[in-house]
Amino acid sequence: MKATPKFSQPFIAVVIRMLRQKRKWTQEELALEVGVSSSEISHLESGRRNPKLGTLERLADTFEVRCSHMLWLAEELKFETQQLEQRLPKS
Repeated sequence: MKATPKFSQPFIAVVIRMLRQKRKWTQEELALEVGVSSSEISHLESGRRNPKLGTLERLADTFEVRCSHMLWLAEELKFETQQLEQRLPKS
C-alpha cells in the first residue's frame, strides 16, 4: 500500500486546479490523462481528499513537473497566505 504524502491542505488542491486550468483542461480531461475518475479530481481540487503518492506522481507527469515542484508550490501558497493573514487587521 502506497503512503499518502503529508502536505498543506488545501494548498495542494489549489496547485492541482491551477495547473489544470493553465492547460485549459476540464476535470474530466485531466482524469482521463491521469487515469482516475473525474470525481477523484473534484475531490482533490476541493481539498476533500489528499492524492496518494502514485496519483501525485501521475499528476506531476501529466503536468510535466516534478512532485517536489508541486509540493513546493503548495508550501509557497501556504507561506504567502500566512504572511497575508498576519497583515490583516484582527477583528
